[in-house]
Amino acid sequence: MSDESLIFRREGNLAWIGFSRPASRNAMTWDMYNALEASCAQLAEDNSVHAVVLHGVGGEAFVAGTDITQFSHFTKPQDALDYEQRIERVVSGLETLNKPTIAMIEGFCVGGGGDGHGLRFSLLHAVA
Repeated sequence: MSDESLIFRREGNLAWIGFSRPASRNAMTWDMYNALEASCAQLAEDNSVHAVVLHGVGGEAFVAGTDITQFSHFTKPQDALDYEQRIERVVSGLETLNKPTIAMIEGFCVGGGGDGHGLRFSLLHAVA
């Protein structure tokens, strides 16, 4: 359930998901989005997990949105539409997760990390 930039760990009945790209203020890559989507699907099925905490690694940022270098491979309008659909799937996975989900925000929370349809606003509880 982990990619090196998305760290998953368990502490008893609590699941922790850490965004770990501190040099880029935890900006999200495609692999991170995919791992987060898969983690949400697996956590939804795991009755031993009672709550989930999302947090940024490094102390300077929660999430700074999508890493803009990810867009350098876009060559046609459909690429942008596919990106929006990907984000919608990930955000929907967080919104519909059947567990209390908390964003532990330290530092920057911008772009897809904090805007109206981003990670932070898909959660019911945020602690800054």
